[in-house]
Amino acid sequence: MQRGNHQRGFTFVEIIIALSLLAIAAGLLIGLQSAAVQRTLRDRSAQQAMLAARRIMASIEANADKLQISDQSNEPLSAVLQTLGAPAPSAADDQQELGNLRISLQFVDWDLPLENIENPAMRKVTLTISWSDAPGDSFKIDYLMASGPKEDA
Repeated sequence: MQRGNHQRGFTFVEIIIALSLLAIAAGLLIGLQSAAVQRTLRDRSAQQAMLAARRIMASIEANADKLQISDQSNEPLSAVLQTLGAPAPSAADDQQELGNLRISLQFVDWDLPLENIENPAMRKVTLTISWSDAPGDSFKIDYLMASGPKEDA
C-alpha cells in the first residue's frame, strides 16, 4: 500500500502574500486615520476663526458710530480685539488656540449711485482671517454698513 502525500496547511508563498496584503491594508487604514485627524484639526481652526470673525464684526457693528480704527494688516487677533474695545478670550486654552489667527481689516467708503443720498453713504468692511500659511487656510468677509452722519470739522 502506498501512503498518500496529502498534507494540509499553507505554503510559505501563500503566507507571505497574505501578510503582504494585511500590511498594505493596515498602511492604508493608518493613512486614512491620519488624514481624518488632520482634517478635524483644520476644521477646528476654521471654526475658531469663524467665531473670532463674529466677535470682530459684532464689535464693529456695536461701535460703528464712534469707531476710529484704521486699516489693519496681518495683525494678531488680540491686538485687533483690543483696538476695537472687545474683550479678549479669558481662558488660557482659548488664548492659545486663537493666538495663531492673523487678521486683516480694510475700511473703504462706498458711494451709492443715487441722486438724493449724500455720499459716501456706506462703508465696506473687508475682514480676512487666516490661521496658517497654507493657501486654503483663510477666509474673507465683505460687509457693508451705513457710513453714519458726517462730523463737521
